[in-house]
Amino acid sequence: MSALSTPSLPSVVLIDDEPEEIFFAVHALKKGGVKHPVTTFEDPEKAIDHFKRACASTARIPVAAVFCDVKMPELTGFEVVRILRAMPQMKGVPIWMISGSDAPSDLEAAKNSGADGYIVKPANPAQIAAVVHGQEPPAFKRGSATPFGSWIASRSR
Repeated sequence: MSALSTPSLPSVVLIDDEPEEIFFAVHALKKGGVKHPVTTFEDPEKAIDHFKRACASTARIPVAAVFCDVKMPELTGFEVVRILRAMPQMKGVPIWMISGSDAPSDLEAAKNSGADGYIVKPANPAQIAAVVHGQEPPAFKRGSATPFGSWIASRSR
């Protein structure tokens, strides 16, 4: 786990087993103008433990958004999202899947797991920044972003 901090803002959490993918995601956040601290996990189990500890000590978790890779060796991103969604404190936290796969079955599995949306790598910095700021991400030719109905509905209130 690593963290870059600006104490007054909620953090952005990246979960991906590939260090170079985390590097590119952090770069995309910076390039997109995101000033939030970033916490990264290469091990999904450690990310889950982090959230369990945080949930045990507070009623609201200071997280702006979670981005989780789909394909990881120990746990899939879908499993990670299901576990996070079972935590009451994570109910309002945007959780987006991010993957190199654009297979319709992966998008459906992400939606069924409780994810708020799905970004196909390479993600455009504007897409990631929009999610962090609670906006619907713009569509791009490469690196498409698909918000699910729950994401759209929660932002229109």
